[in-house]
Amino acid sequence: MNSNRRIDKWNLFKRLSKYPELNAYLPETIVYKSFEDVKKMLYKYGFIFLKSFHGSSGVEVLSIDKKNNGYIINFYKNGLRSKELGGMKELKEIVEKFTSRKNFIVQQGIHLFKYKGRNMDLRVLIQRDSSDQWKVTDYWARIANGSFTITNHCIGGESKKYKKIYESTNNRNYLPSEKAIGETTIKIAKYIEKEYGRTGELGMDMAIDKDGRIWILEANKIPAQGSIDRADRKGNSNNYLSVLEYTIFLSKK
Repeated sequence: MNSNRRIDKWNLFKRLSKYPELNAYLPETIVYKSFEDVKKMLYKYGFIFLKSFHGSSGVEVLSIDKKNNGYIINFYKNGLRSKELGGMKELKEIVEKFTSRKNFIVQQGIHLFKYKGRNMDLRVLIQRDSSDQWKVTDYWARIANGSFTITNHCIGGESKKYKKIYESTNNRNYLPSEKAIGETTIKIAKYIEKEYGRTGELGMDMAIDKDGRIWILEANKIPAQGSIDRADRKGNSNNYLSVLEYTIFLSKK
């Protein structure tokens, strides 16, 4: 149903950055080669992420937030951790150890919209239907635990239907609707197909910043639906029906 070409984080941003019409949705992303890359991005943005090319579930992620003369880092080690660092020397030691065994990107940090004071991003599930058209079958908000910057549900975050958050907030004057998010997500997905081949399903990790701007964080060809279903308790059978309908379309074609 999907092409077998894997989507790693660096390759995705490198390919999508070729299209000027997508630049507004792409956080600046570079390959980590040395600690100088971290220093350069921190100087430019003050808040950045280190992410392994192929990591998942928020495990191989390190966020760095510059605060006055020090830094606050978030990472996963037998649970989410937050640590305050006094200076650049200590930060360098941690970064070099963290990146020693795998390939990493350094990415501009997005100052996310906060739901009840907690960082929130989105998992948007898009699938082709029986008429070969993209449609959004789920919008999930992933809400970080406490003040953490890593939102993944499987390591302590919380999931809620985005619609419930949108309807309950007083910030709808700038918080984008499901329709706006869906249109942007599908627009980006069409370019992903240009680069990676025909696709029947994508889990798109999207973000809304504190000013209501939409960003893409990641794309997954095998999106985890189990955690989404558990969060909803009842699950969403439409997700699975869409897959079946599309495979029937393919077999007939």
